[in-house]
Amino acid sequence: MASYAEIKTVLETDLRRREAAYPLMDPAMGSQCWLHSQPTDRVCLFFHGFTASPRQFQPLGDQLYRAGYNVLAPLLPGHGRGGDWGKDNPPPSPKTRETT
Repeated sequence: MASYAEIKTVLETDLRRREAAYPLMDPAMGSQCWLHSQPTDRVCLFFHGFTASPRQFQPLGDQLYRAGYNVLAPLLPGHGRGGDWGKDNPPPSPKTRETT
């Protein structure tokens, strides 16, 4: 079982490195983490909407962190991606259920 310090490192460092390899429309759209140096009794996990990103939770995440929460807002798979749309990178709002 991973320690809190290991999980914190993965969320704050490794996740950023992995997301940096994605063709995001804006790097600021990546996952957001507000983590204290030690585990907390309170945790808040946010999931953004279909056309949104974790960035929308910045003001509330800051407030909850100051109130003693650990806060996570992950970038959901396939969201925020730019580049050529296709089978491996479908558009955010496809016109049909199938991708080409």
